[in-house]
Amino acid sequence: MKKFSRRQLLALSAALAVAGTLGTVGSWWDRATFEGYLALSLEEALFLDALAEAAFPAGGDPDLGGGEAGVSSYVDGILVAMEPTQRKLLRLSLHALDASTLPTHGNCFRKLPPEEAREVFLGWMRSDIVELRSAVTSVYLFVGMAYTSHPLISERLQGMFRCGFGR
Repeated sequence: MKKFSRRQLLALSAALAVAGTLGTVGSWWDRATFEGYLALSLEEALFLDALAEAAFPAGGDPDLGGGEAGVSSYVDGILVAMEPTQRKLLRLSLHALDASTLPTHGNCFRKLPPEEAREVFLGWMRSDIVELRSAVTSVYLFVGMAYTSHPLISERLQGMFRCGFGR
């Protein structure tokens, strides 16, 4: 059996990480849209709904969690109206964030239990890594727009803000 030096082992580890990343990006790039969606794949829609549930968990007043508010459909409509480059970059952000929990939690974000997903989301929002915080904040803005546009939520917000909620 051949012995590897520490340097060779590090080089092999780095090569495997790069190959895995390229494989993920390559498999994402030509992914078909999910039935009923114009821009999102099934994985992207599930990630958005999981992120929405982590950001806006059920149990408030009204008792509407982000996952059941139709966030992915709303964001799908926004993506269709975007320029192709921006649409691709946002979709790539969805995949990167979803896969970022694989090394630490052993699963994609969209498959994490709700409480664990909420902890991850809050950690992302407080992260010292500005690129991670910026990526999740960008997606969160779209998710927040979708959630607050839901009729049950916008009706509640209408009394607090005179900017057109509920109209």
